Amino acid sequence: SLTQQQWRQIIDFIEANLEKNISLSQLAEIVRLSPYHFAHLFKRKTNASPHQYLILRRIERAKQLIVMGNLSLAA
Repeated sequence: SLTQQQWRQIIDFIEANLEKNISLSQLAEIVRLSPYHFAHLFKRKTNASPHQYLILRRIERAKQLIVMGNLSLAA
C-alpha cells in the first residue's frame, strides 16, 4: 500500500495542480510505481479512481471559490 509520505506527496501534488491536466503517469511517477499498480492502490485507499478523485476535488475547489465570492459562476 501507499505509505503516509507517498500519500501526502500525491495529495499535495493534486492540490497544487488542480487547474492543470494531471495524468495517471504523472501521479504514478511521483511514488515510483507503474500506472496500473498506482491506480489499484489509489482506488483501494480512496474508493475512487485517480480520475474520479480529481473531478471530485475540482468540484469541491469550485464550490469553495463560489462561496468565498472570489469568482462568478461563469468563471
